[in-house]
Amino acid sequence: MTEWKLFDRTPPEPPEILPGRGWMNLAGQPGFTQRSAMVVDLVRLVTSLRPVWGITDLGCGDGSLLSLLAPLGEAWGYDLGAADVAYAQGNGLDARVGDITAGGLELGDLLVATEVVEHLAEPVKFLSSLPTARRVLVLSSPSAETGLWHNEIHAWAWDLDGYRDLVERAGWRVVYQTECDGGPNVFGGVTGPQRFQAVVAVP
Repeated sequence: MTEWKLFDRTPPEPPEILPGRGWMNLAGQPGFTQRSAMVVDLVRLVTSLRPVWGITDLGCGDGSLLSLLAPLGEAWGYDLGAADVAYAQGNGLDARVGDITAGGLELGDLLVATEVVEHLAEPVKFLSSLPTARRVLVLSSPSAETGLWHNEIHAWAWDLDGYRDLVERAGWRVVYQTECDGGPNVFGGVTGPQRFQAVVAVP
């Protein structure tokens, strides 16, 4: 079980820079197609097994994933990036400017946070702050990154066991974990095989 902390005091992408960040073009990122399909399959599984009021995409970016979740039920998302939210809204999505770490947001029964916790200074604090009553959490992050090979804007990296431990330290119970290939990527001038992991967790 391994967890890598990739910063000293301040994460590479502190929250204060996010409101002024430009459009991210999530769908153009290496591995987006594979990881989003993995997450959509998990959301489809959850909604087939239990009634769900609302799917909330926490850290929805430009709405690229939100557009895939919307056909599965009432769905909306939050992000601090004003340009990304505007892009999503321009595509007819219910995207809202909001700080997912601050609380006070309207949340559905199914919480989705993809490629989010690896950016946060305190991922356990964020996950433990999410309301748990009647809720299901679908969480995804890279699984092949390490202390030596990782995206330079990430603050943390986990292997499969480390990711499960992260979620359970935050008070959730992992009921399913999976992984997918994400194709090659280049970090620090080194090309490597990218992979992504996801969990379904309940209180």
